[in-house]
Amino acid sequence: MNDPTYIEASRKLAEHVLLAEKDDAARWARAFHIVVAREPEADEIAALQSVKAAAKDHFQKTPGAAAELLKVGRAPADASIPAEELASWSTAMSVLMNL
Repeated sequence: MNDPTYIEASRKLAEHVLLAEKDDAARWARAFHIVVAREPEADEIAALQSVKAAAKDHFQKTPGAAAELLKVGRAPADASIPAEELASWSTAMSVLMNL
């Protein structure tokens, strides 16, 4: 899960769902369809929301941590998405991709 390619894939998935959908429910649904080809269950969304919230808290309290995560990989991060938001969604997408 710490391989640069895996981290970058999680970030690109996060970028995709953040840009493609306007609300979190639709984002989770899209991510689940892409990764596991099914609808998410309520407890799964709750668990991933908790991961995302903890990650966002960490990135907000640790200056530069989000920027460091977003540098991993070859493709540049989408600068239109706030770093802490993208990094926290990337962390949650990493967990989802590990299902």
